[in-house]
Amino acid sequence: MNWKRFAIKFADLKDQATYNQINKVFGYLVDFPMKSYSNPGFTSTKAELIYQWTLTISEEDISEKTKISILSDAIDDLLSNEDDKVAMKNIIAKPQEEKEVIIKEVIKYIEKDASISDVSVQIDEYLPITFFDPKNDEFRERTVQAYQSNYTI
Repeated sequence: MNWKRFAIKFADLKDQATYNQINKVFGYLVDFPMKSYSNPGFTSTKAELIYQWTLTISEEDISEKTKISILSDAIDDLLSNEDDKVAMKNIIAKPQEEKEVIIKEVIKYIEKDASISDVSVQIDEYLPITFFDPKNDEFRERTVQAYQSNYTI
């Protein structure tokens, strides 16, 4: 997911919350301090605050699912316009859904085209998975976009 792009879109909706609300919401959603990032020229301190918090969360050493959950809660708590809430949640939910579909498709492909057992892979963003296909006596590679999880095929 392009976190900077999402952060800018989220920050554009700044007028639906006060500066103090933004700090309070992110303050109770996370237990780590906000980091400072160079911004794309915000003139609003509220927009800059949302941008900083969003990028801080995006770079924290937590699962993608947790990041999405935190930002989904922030969207609910900070945005009053229901259409904006839905639009922002769709932005952060879509990559996760696509990743899960891709994983399932790769696993189906591997199970169908190759006799593989006891292969454990750590799947991460755009990770190439290499496996041996005994039917064709060759190694195959597929690139998979997915959240961090262990899969045994």
